[in-house]
Amino acid sequence: MTLPLHLFSERILFPDFEIRPAILHIQNGVIETITPANRELFEQWKQQVPEFEVEDLGDALVTPAFVNAHTHLCMLAFRGIGGLASLEGNVVKDLYFKLERNLEPQDVRAFTRLGAVEALLSGTGMVWEHYYFGDMLVEGLQDVGLCGAVASTLQDLDGPGMDRTDMAWKETFDLLENTSAHKAGIVPVLGPHATDTVSDDLWRKIAQTADEQNLPIHSHLAQAIDEVEWSWTHHTLSPMGRMAKLGLTDLEINKLWVHALYVGDDELKLLNPNFDRLGHCPAAQMQFGFPAHTNAWRNRGFDVLLGTDSPSCNDGINVQAELRFFAAGDSYGITMGESLRKFRQDPTLKRAKAVKEERQIIYDMRAPFIDSPVLLSALWNHPADLHPQAPVGIIEEGRWANLLVWDTNHPCFWPNTDPLQALAMANVTPALQRIMTRGDWKFDGKGYLAHRIASHPQVQAWQQEASERLQLLWKRAGL
Repeated sequence: MTLPLHLFSERILFPDFEIRPAILHIQNGVIETITPANRELFEQWKQQVPEFEVEDLGDALVTPAFVNAHTHLCMLAFRGIGGLASLEGNVVKDLYFKLERNLEPQDVRAFTRLGAVEALLSGTGMVWEHYYFGDMLVEGLQDVGLCGAVASTLQDLDGPGMDRTDMAWKETFDLLENTSAHKAGIVPVLGPHATDTVSDDLWRKIAQTADEQNLPIHSHLAQAIDEVEWSWTHHTLSPMGRMAKLGLTDLEINKLWVHALYVGDDELKLLNPNFDRLGHCPAAQMQFGFPAHTNAWRNRGFDVLLGTDSPSCNDGINVQAELRFFAAGDSYGITMGESLRKFRQDPTLKRAKAVKEERQIIYDMRAPFIDSPVLLSALWNHPADLHPQAPVGIIEEGRWANLLVWDTNHPCFWPNTDPLQALAMANVTPALQRIMTRGDWKFDGKGYLAHRIASHPQVQAWQQEASERLQLLWKRAGL
């Protein structure tokens, strides 16, 4: 039992994307009640409670902490490995699997800590994490204080986890019973790796367990051409078609399908927007493949959740930075389109106008999806109810107190005429002053959050340990 905390700000962002003054009453990491109150009412109210239970945030902007819907935090250690050559083939199987087969459990904990630290730096309060050694993922997250929906990777056909499937099951069920982890904001999900690394029998077991335990499923789907070829060769079905045949698409349990690059429009009809969410990782996809056609998803009513994927693919874990790619990524279709190709060959006015017409068509296609609240919903509202045991993403009674405090007088917000636009499209994370997860301020103190985290002795010690472990991993992997 923790002491109650009452936070007041003149500017709190609510689920309707309106900014209003209020008092947040927080108990045991949860926003228990919200009292609408202006400055005058707050001054009267605070006389009734002990002073040490009240925090006056003035006119600082308070928002929910971000939800990063797809991460492999441990893979921060692989950032920069392989160089440009790694982009040409299937980097997951050609390079990462080789490293991952040489990982030791404590490597995962050490690397996950630094990934969690970088997540906090960008305002992320919760991650949907999917990796090997689930028990070490939990410990790494707890060390730093980052909330997480943890999927201990399940695979039995291929990949570094195929010989430890039983252990991954144990890690999942251990977390299901781990009340201390739950209090810290860490909950289990089922983590089938992908359609080409998980057998039919294992998929059926996962579906049955999800139904019995009410556990969400978090999986990669149709990410690479290798996966598509494997599915057609072994099952004469596309990856999505195979999921439908196995009954996964009929399962009335929340599912997070990540990437879905090779999913046809008609195949989307197999999914149910009430239970199926589609995960999009724009920056990673632009580097290693191509961005998914998310407008097709949204036109069919699917919630799109944003993730960064692994920092070895994206080179970062700043999910707020993904929003600008999400907003404008499909405009690059003009650059590779037929009208601009013809204009480059013969730059006449007629062909220039044809380019402009194509630009207008693409703009009109994406216009309904690029308003600031719509974009920000991919980090807040849409993942809010994805996990029944993790109510995050919005400031509302009964939700976890995962909060951000912003200095909108910081130069990166200036002139602050539209804070929602800045949150959606500008590089505003330097303006973060504080971050709270499960009612607890992380790395708190004076000044900006980034400075406090980077200079914290514990973070520096974690980085030293991770560096030493990474050198040993390279040697074991023969790199």
